[in-house]
Amino acid sequence: MNADSAVPQSRDPRDERYYQSVKQLIAAAVTVSALFGQIDSEAEIRNALASSLMSLRNPDRDAKQQADELTTRILAVPEPMHQPRRAALAAFARELAGSLLRRDLKRAVATQIAGDITGALRSAGMGTRTFREHISGFERSLSETGVNASVARSLASKLRTAGEEVRGPQDLPLVQ
Repeated sequence: MNADSAVPQSRDPRDERYYQSVKQLIAAAVTVSALFGQIDSEAEIRNALASSLMSLRNPDRDAKQQADELTTRILAVPEPMHQPRRAALAAFARELAGSLLRRDLKRAVATQIAGDITGALRSAGMGTRTFREHISGFERSLSETGVNASVARSLASKLRTAGEEVRGPQDLPLVQ
C-alpha cells in the first residue's frame, strides 16, 4: 500500500457544497454583525475604557458624570453570552471611579488597568493563570496610582468576583 492510496482521489460534490454553504453562512453572519456594530474588538473596548479612565483626571468635569461614563464603559465590556451581575459590576465601576477621580493617571497605567479589566471580564474560556494575572495586574496598577492598598485589594476582589461569574462554574470532579 503506497502513501497516495490513503488519500481519496475524488470528493463527493455534496461535501463541497456543504462546506461552501457553511462558509457563506459564516461570512453573512460576520457581515450582518459588523453592520450592526456587534463586533467590538478587545482593543477598541480597551481603548474606550482607557479614555474613560483618563477622563477621571479632569477636575472641570462633573464627578458623577465621569463615574456614570466609566460605569457605562465597564458594563459594555463583558460578552453578551457571559454577563456578570450588572448591579455588582456597576458598583465596582462607581467605586473604581471614586478611587481614581482627580488622580494623575498616566496613559500607560490607564491602558494597563483597562486591559486587565477587559481581560478579566472577557475571560470565559481563558486559563486560570492568565485570569489571575489580570486580577493581580489590576491591583498592582491601582497601587501605582496611589490608591490605598486596602482599596486596591477590595476592587481587585470585586473584579475577581465579576470575572468568576463570567467564567462560570469550575469543573466539577467526576463521581465514580
